[in-house]
Amino acid sequence: MQLEQTAKQKQQLNQRQRQSLKLLSLSAQNLERYLESIYNDNPLLEREEMPFSNRRFSLRRENDPDPLETMAAEPEDALSEVFLQISMLKLSDKERRIAEYLAAFLDERGYLEEGWDSAAEEFDVPPLALEELVELLQERLEPPGLFARDLQECLLIQARRSVPKSPLLEEVLLEHLYDLTESEPETLAKALQVSRSEVENVLNRIRSFQPSPLGGASSVTTFVYRVPEVEFLRSGDYLEVRLLTNRNRYSLNPYSKDVVKSKQFSAEEHRTLQGYYREARDLLYALEQRDRTLLRVAEKLADEQRDHLLNGAPLSGLSESDMARALDLSISTVSRTLQEKYYLFENEVYRLQDLLSPKLRSGISRDEVRFVMQTMIAGEQKNAPLSDAFISDYFTKNGHPVSRRTVAKYRLQLGILPAEKRKECSQ
Repeated sequence: MQLEQTAKQKQQLNQRQRQSLKLLSLSAQNLERYLESIYNDNPLLEREEMPFSNRRFSLRRENDPDPLETMAAEPEDALSEVFLQISMLKLSDKERRIAEYLAAFLDERGYLEEGWDSAAEEFDVPPLALEELVELLQERLEPPGLFARDLQECLLIQARRSVPKSPLLEEVLLEHLYDLTESEPETLAKALQVSRSEVENVLNRIRSFQPSPLGGASSVTTFVYRVPEVEFLRSGDYLEVRLLTNRNRYSLNPYSKDVVKSKQFSAEEHRTLQGYYREARDLLYALEQRDRTLLRVAEKLADEQRDHLLNGAPLSGLSESDMARALDLSISTVSRTLQEKYYLFENEVYRLQDLLSPKLRSGISRDEVRFVMQTMIAGEQKNAPLSDAFISDYFTKNGHPVSRRTVAKYRLQLGILPAEKRKECSQ
């Protein structure tokens, strides 16, 4: 009897854990929809509706339509087609689960910049097996370029899937992507020891590729709201973090226990009511756990990136793994907590994920590298601009090896021209 009771308790705990993880991974909007569906089916749940005027949100784009009108519409999910394609691939059950898990981390462009570490831990798969699965997805899914980690890989995927095949095209993308400008085919031709016409042909093909495959997969206009769930408040040299109550409030009907224990129902009706009671109780527990975990993660982010938020300093090096170790959570829990979650700071809404800045091998963060690069270039002599190689050597001499290619990549992200072009512009 004791063994059976222990088994039931363990099963109930697992159900609660699964419910908690599910709610943790949902955005504020999707959580609201999920709670709405449970509420409509469960008579033991009560809801206190929060007035729309009290809700805080922002749009991703300016000049969008009236919020009330837009919120009433069901948004088009650009990822639904990706999940459909995954379901049609010849994959094992575990591979399909991993692929769907990773697909949830695709950003609005269709890139897979996050989720690698958490997927490896969640499904206990070695990095090589994960790489092979992602390569398969890159080869099979449409439009080409999905599951790329950055712009270079996105364009390479499209180059390798395009016809005719071109080794020169791949070489340009691999070695010269971050040096490309429309006015330098002659210089590139000399470097590659090919004709100008061959280079122009390659450049035309690159221009035909889609740098944001997921963004170009649908012509349907979607309006996605950033609903902040936590707020960072400036308090002198510190940040106060608090949860925002944007969603409707749910609770158990105060008479639910009496209803479940009532003897006026048949055995079948009694079992059904018990099911409703367990569902409602587990749901409320999961909501409480979600809020507690979200607050812990947000407080840790605010503490680690306080100087960035208060003083505009570059982000400190911080990864999901760092957060997981500091909070004694699994990487997958941290990933779910950050996924599609937003914070409010001084009347602006931002992604919590944007407060992460993975470290390079030397320990410096990417944001710090970009900040130093901007500072160096802003102070350079107009007649002798700093080359990518010089900046790379500077970091290496200061104990933070950064390759020339990485410098070129970050320079492109910052919208800064190559050294020779900056010199021409200053004359």
